[in-house]
This record gives sequence, C-alpha cells and structure tokens, in this order.
Amino acid sequence: MMKSKIYLLISLCFVCMSCVSSQQQDCNHLNLNVSSYSRAIELIKQAQFKVEEQQNMRSSGWIKRAEYYSCDGKKGYLILHLEKGQSYLHQNLPVSVWKEFVNASSYGSFYNKRIKENYQFRL
Repeated sequence: MMKSKIYLLISLCFVCMSCVSSQQQDCNHLNLNVSSYSRAIELIKQAQFKVEEQQNMRSSGWIKRAEYYSCDGKKGYLILHLEKGQSYLHQNLPVSVWKEFVNASSYGSFYNKRIKENYQFRL
C-alpha cells in the first residue's frame, strides 16, 4: 500500500514538472544568452509572442521557410530554414522589413540586400 502511494506521488511530481517546463515564456523575459544558434531558436519558438508568422518559400531556390516572431509588433526575430537543413537567425528585424520580404519577387535577392548583414543575431 505504501509502495503504491510513493509511486503515485513520484508520477504526480513528473506530471507537474513537465507542465511547468512546457509552459510558454513571455517574450519580454526571454534570455537568449546562449552558446548556440540552435538553442536560441529553440527558446524563441517556446516563447509567447504578440506576432508569430510563418511563410513557405516555394519559389525560392534555397530558402524553404521563414518564421517571424515579434514581442512588440515593431521589431522581432527572423528564422530562415534553408533547403539544405540549415537555419539562420536574425534579430531586431522591423515588421515592415518582414512584410516586404514575404512580398518580394525574389526572396534570396531581398535577403541578401536588406537583411543578411543588417540584422544578424550574435552569440
């Protein structure tokens, strides 16, 4: 009897811990002082943002998908997923630049001219 109560208590602890760890973090308190880009991307995707948008880039030769996350609706994070499985992360990208990017006739050209060197995320 006592053994089953202990197992029940341990099970409840694991359930509670998983609920707490899976809760979304407010983007205003996001700590991206990390050692890898993949960890930064993971934390961004777990946080709760005011603006969260995704765009498939079917017409691009090398960009597969783009994601945009903004806490204040003015500036945010851009995550590009490439055809070869790599991902690029950019920060402080204005929402207006995001909108221009998804409406560009050439995603790659727009990226190279307006985004690439201007909004890099640095570890």
